[in-house]
Amino acid sequence: MVQRISTSNITGITETLCGVFFSKSTISPPCAGPNPLVHAFNERRLMAFYPFVLVDALVLTVR
Repeated sequence: MVQRISTSNITGITETLCGVFFSKSTISPPCAGPNPLVHAFNERRLMAFYPFVLVDALVLTVR
């Protein structure tokens, strides 16, 4: 599952890392651009046979 990050969070991160403020309207267009490319990559058919499976997990024990 992909966790989405808000434009407010991106604005805060860029301000912290770069010391420059970017408005939400400046952040939104570049963030929207890669979505069709990412979707196309995730939905592509694999043409080769892959004889292995990769498994990744995160287990959190919360009391």
